[in-house]
Amino acid sequence: MELRCCAPASSWPIRAPGVVRRPPPPVPPSAPLALLAPAVGLAWARRVAQATLRRCAEVDEMGIDDTGDDLQDSRQRFCTCVGSYAFRYEQEGLDWRVFAGRSERCSKSTVALIIGYLGHDYVGLQQPCFCGEKFVRAVETELELALLKAGAMIPENFGNLSRLRWSRVGRTDAGVSAACNVVTGRLTMKKDEDGMNMLLTQIRTFLPPDLELHGAAFVSKRYSARWEGTQREYRFLVPTFCVVPNLEATRLWLSNNRPGQAPTEFSKEDLKLLEKELCLKETRLGSEHLGRFRQALARFEGTHFFGNFANKKLDPRGPQGFRHIVRISCGDPWVDENGREWVTLDICANSFLTHQIRKMVATAALVAQGALSMEFIEAAMQRYLEVKTQRFPPNGLVFTRPRFKSSTLSGQPSTVEEALESEDVAARVQALQERLEKAIIQEAEHGLTAVYWLACIAHFEPRDMEGKVLAEYRRLLPMKQQEVRARQAAATQVACILASEGKELWLGRHYRPR
Repeated sequence: MELRCCAPASSWPIRAPGVVRRPPPPVPPSAPLALLAPAVGLAWARRVAQATLRRCAEVDEMGIDDTGDDLQDSRQRFCTCVGSYAFRYEQEGLDWRVFAGRSERCSKSTVALIIGYLGHDYVGLQQPCFCGEKFVRAVETELELALLKAGAMIPENFGNLSRLRWSRVGRTDAGVSAACNVVTGRLTMKKDEDGMNMLLTQIRTFLPPDLELHGAAFVSKRYSARWEGTQREYRFLVPTFCVVPNLEATRLWLSNNRPGQAPTEFSKEDLKLLEKELCLKETRLGSEHLGRFRQALARFEGTHFFGNFANKKLDPRGPQGFRHIVRISCGDPWVDENGREWVTLDICANSFLTHQIRKMVATAALVAQGALSMEFIEAAMQRYLEVKTQRFPPNGLVFTRPRFKSSTLSGQPSTVEEALESEDVAARVQALQERLEKAIIQEAEHGLTAVYWLACIAHFEPRDMEGKVLAEYRRLLPMKQQEVRARQAAATQVACILASEGKELWLGRHYRPR
């Protein structure tokens, strides 16, 4: 395990030898602010500086949140994306205007599209906007082409969905599927029921078989699916042989049958042989390891710092690494038609970091196997410890449903929420969910991604994957506890002073009395 301590001097006064700290904040307070501090008060200057850092953290969060957009240069924001068929047609010298279902300009309406897809053959949901010379196919790539052919957009806007004020409630990774996802954009159509039905019929005509359009709803002009979404729900199908202790047997098989050969060089026949000789398909999960797996997953519930479970490094002093896991549950094992045993995980949170779910599940699986301890999870969720965590394959992960804010103060459901709960959309989502689970089972039979993951862990990772992490965590834990006690004492003093003056103490909008 790689470990670096990154505590500021105010929090961790003792620095371990040979340990590298994290870099300073991206935007320090400016020089004029420092000059004004003595005049207007140091406390005011600190508040302004913290607000500046929060704004920068919100901007940086767009690059690592699974609900946001990738950071783009302002000059390239509306350029033709490599994830658009316009890029491919330009390379081939084709004029995409011949595919357009509409050429003249017309009135636009902001529409929320409820979609579902099998993501095994896509690079993810979001249309890639980075510079490159190779065409990249995403889910929004096919959806954009269908919108062009259906006449929902004019040819001048084809090539970049940002021109339609595009937003998405959940941005899935490569290989991740979705039974129900919501995207919004400004589409060219009539704002009535007949226009909506005609739009749905035309778009469905041009969609590929692995992409479905469940329904749609009209929303306000400035509606953003990302910011209106309050919760995201995922389902993860995990083979039980990844939870049962199999690492030592896998290491022994690799040393005897493939000495000096990395799993990255394995063929499908090698993976099938590994699965057959270790009897991974016949593996069954006992109550002891199932209970340990559930206990490890329960450690993630609540609000924690998940920066070590993201795809990139995050500033521990910023807010972007914190996420709130509403619930995470593990069902009973079940066996598919091929004889392989699975467990189903249901995870719900306000939002997720990129790769967060896959790293959480991989860590919990290694804890259930005995390769890691429960204390490792607590150490990995510490702000000032940089810990390497493993990542589970994406093929079994499905985005099941988003939830949205109420439209009024009276608590009435929004138009998107009403569309999601309608009988037609619910039936379509349930049917697609069953199809996706069958596709995941077939992929496990032929793709063997979970077997490949197990072989990579056994080959590349040492037997002691947590020694250095736990040693540094235990060394810093007393200082962290002392800091917490100091903050509690300061808060108690503030409460006593306000109580003596007869003033009310605001405990925060999330506070609930016990």
